[in-house]
Order: sequence, then C-alpha cells, then structure tokens
Amino acid sequence: MQFLQPLFLWGILAVAIPIALHFWHRKKGTVIAWAATRFLFEKSQQPQRGFRLDQILLLILRCVLLILVALLLSEPVLKMLGKQGYLQTIHLVQPDAFVVDNYRFELEEARQNGEPIYWLTPTPQPANELAPPADPTPWNAVMLQNAINRVAPAGEVLHLYMKNERKPGQLPFIQTPTDFHLHTTPDTLGNPIRAYRLVANQQKLYVDTDNILRASDADASVRFASQPVGEGPVNVSIDLKDPLERKTALAALQAFAEVYRLEINWIEKGTQAAPDIVVTDQLPLALQPATLYLVTNQAGLSAYPNVFHLPEKLTPQTSPLVARGQLPEWLGQRILAHWGIGGNTVPMSRAELGTLFKPVQASGAPSAQTQRLIFAALLVVCIFERILSLLRNA
Repeated sequence: MQFLQPLFLWGILAVAIPIALHFWHRKKGTVIAWAATRFLFEKSQQPQRGFRLDQILLLILRCVLLILVALLLSEPVLKMLGKQGYLQTIHLVQPDAFVVDNYRFELEEARQNGEPIYWLTPTPQPANELAPPADPTPWNAVMLQNAINRVAPAGEVLHLYMKNERKPGQLPFIQTPTDFHLHTTPDTLGNPIRAYRLVANQQKLYVDTDNILRASDADASVRFASQPVGEGPVNVSIDLKDPLERKTALAALQAFAEVYRLEINWIEKGTQAAPDIVVTDQLPLALQPATLYLVTNQAGLSAYPNVFHLPEKLTPQTSPLVARGQLPEWLGQRILAHWGIGGNTVPMSRAELGTLFKPVQASGAPSAQTQRLIFAALLVVCIFERILSLLRNA
C-alpha cells in the first residue's frame, strides 16, 4: 500500500484522546428516592471523578473512527492485483555481456518463474536467450525513459539491470513505476570497447585510456569497436540570422575540425545534401534522427537526444563560452556525445542514482476507489458509535 499524503498518518496518534477521556471516567452516583431531595435529581446524576476504563466497545469504535479519518486524509493507494492474483514483475536489462554475467543468477531465476525479460534498446525486445545483441545501441536517458514506458506501466514491478556509468543527461530525471528495483554495478573489466570515427588519412578519432581525445592510426592500449560510428567528411549547415553569430560558429567548428583532422563540407540550407550537424537559432519542424541540432539563443531541455540548446547568442558580449574561448570545446563535446565517442566514466554515487530515478506518483483512479471504501467504513462506524453512545448514555 502506498500513501499520497503520508504525513497525515501522524493523525493516528489522536487515538490517545478517547483513551484518556475514558480513563478520566465520570462514574454516576446512586439515586436516592426521597421527596425532599427530588429537586436535586439532576445533581444526583453528576458523576464522580476517577480513573477507570469503561465502555470498551465504545472506546474501540471511537479509536477506529480516528484511524479511519487519518487514513482518509493520507489517501492510500492499494496495489491492484492482476488477473492471476499478483503483480507482474518485469526485468529490463542493458544488452551488455558484463551486466548479463554479473546478474545471471537473478535473470535465470526470473526466466524459471516465467517473468518477462527485455533488452534495453530503442524498441525493447524480449530476451528469450540471455545473449546480448551483437551491436547494441548505447543507451541514453531518453531511450531508457521510453523503454520503461513501453515495458512497465505504473502498476507493475520493474527490475532494471545496467552498468553504473555516467551519461550526458537530456532529462532532469527518469520516471519509474512505484515498485522499482535498480541493480547496477560499475564496469570492473577496466578496458571497455571504445567507439571511434574515421577522419583524415583513415586515422581514428577516439578517447584513450587517459580520457584524452586523440586522432591516431593505432593504439595498443585501447579495444576499438568492430566498426566506426562514421567516416568521411561531415556535412555542416549553419543557419543563423546574425552574421556575427554565424561567423563565430563557423570559426569554432573550424578550430575543432583542424585540431582533430575532421573534414567538413559546408552546405547551405535547402540543398539536397543531408546535414550531419545543424547550428541554428530556430529548430525545424521536421527533425532527422541522424542529424545533430545545436540551437542557440534558446533555453530548455529537449526530449530528443540529438537536440542541444544553448541559452545565449554566440557573440562575445552575450556568451561566456565565446568570451572565454570555450565554444570549440563545448561544440566538440556535443558532437562526440552524439556520435557515442566517450572515455572512462566515474560511477554515480547512491545519492546521484536516487536523484536520477523518481517513482511516478500513483494514478488517481485506485486512490479514489480506496477513498470511497474508507469513507463508507467511516460512515458505518460513525453511525454505530452514535447509536451505542445514545443507548448507553456515554
């Protein structure tokens, strides 16, 4: 059972009030049948003070009344059972051999229990065999949120298995079902596979084991992916109305390309060539999933993993990045993140993981149904308590 307003549960402590009143019981005196004292009839009904527990049933009813009021205010939500009489447990697994091997016992037990297991991919697929796909898509916050929404509605039990690795966030947090269990561990293999892109002279653009971006022919200390994330010239479109802003973006991209031997084709808006990178001050209505969009002079977070916002114009007067000469670095980080080129990641702390994953608030329909049941019970108990109180004059 979950509570939408759990602070009101402290109201249950109010049951001490009727208990104290019943202890401070006022015992009735004995009526004396004497005509001269008939005018004292009412006085004879006055009880005497004394500590005594009486009217046990009435006391219980009044305590139950206060408990029901506290429950009504705290808005409890009962977990609705499925057709088989239990909540369905769903397992979502990052398609990585290290994760599968680390949690193989739990996953095998889930298979024996008939619990569904899915791979964490753009379109989650059932994991009929615990063998990860050959070339899985690197996960990001948007992909993870979409996968959770697909496989685990709010009323299910979700177990998430993944590496503890820091990813550039596109969402402030990830919503999960209320009953959520995170299984995460840092990669202790020490030599993860590095993504790379082929640049000029067939050199590889990658991040080495010291977390330094390099462009070189070979590196024996690095395990490279079987295929590059891309090769050849990069088509770049700069669609900025301000000439100074356009000149600044052009210079920053040229500086990044020259240092790391990227070949760039500058294309104009409206040409047939599809751009790989678009720097614009107005996001187009139709977005291409393979294109990176860098939007200037707009603040906010995008729901698309290939869209990044910069809240200021690219001029020295308005942008600290331009004034300090850090714009090439900022653009390069976004480009590398879009290509999936990264280095060693520092594991997230328990507090950071708790901030990243937020259980979604329970839906209002089960809460309203539970409220009606509690209110009906409160009404019945209240009527019964009043009848009993009048009959016993207590």
